[in-house]
Amino acid sequence: MIIGKDEKARIIGGDEVLYRYEESYYNQTVLAVDVPDDLDDSDFENRVKEIEDLEFERTGELLKLDAIALRNKSGDPEKFANCAKKLKSSKYPVFLVTFDPIAMEKALEFIGTDRPLIYAATKDNIFDMADLATKYQCPITVFSPGDIEKMKDLVFTLRSNGVEDIVLDPGTLTGDAIGDTLDNFVMSRRLAVEDKDEDFRYPLLGVPALVRLNNEDDDIKKELWKQQLHLL
Repeated sequence: MIIGKDEKARIIGGDEVLYRYEESYYNQTVLAVDVPDDLDDSDFENRVKEIEDLEFERTGELLKLDAIALRNKSGDPEKFANCAKKLKSSKYPVFLVTFDPIAMEKALEFIGTDRPLIYAATKDNIFDMADLATKYQCPITVFSPGDIEKMKDLVFTLRSNGVEDIVLDPGTLTGDAIGDTLDNFVMSRRLAVEDKDEDFRYPLLGVPALVRLNNEDDDIKKELWKQQLHLL
């Protein structure tokens, strides 16, 4: 599956084994840092530039980020759309993060042709988000925290409506439930690879920043919300 377009395109998923020793993982994990839409213009531009310029070396390899996740923190569809418009010229593909179909469509009016990742379809907005994914031909994430059976139902609904570019987010549960997060991710892969369940054969997305967020004091939590990291 491809997120983004042309020189911004990133390929995700496509691996058909559970363990690295069975076969190489051909498509690297995509890393994204989020930008909230309630920043003023200068702070927004500075944060985007920091994301685009971030790089560091590890074991001889130069590592960079892969995408920008625009989060509708303001709850305002117009602010969300205006920030999406600003990201049209960014060098990375975009995740559009809102559960509000109205805000999503306003943002897609500006950057829908760039194949951003729609995040996310839930049990409450599934049909509206499916329509947007079809209209703009964009990949879409299904979000079903802690309930992979419901996630399967949502994926089936998307597929029944002609949507095939799907990403799965079974939720990043924290604290005492962190083991459930791992179980849900592993079970999703087992169902896809071993049981060949068509509704689980899609890339996975997680938000590991939430694990640290759960263990910090309130002041640090406020800062961490500005630095959510998404993995695919």
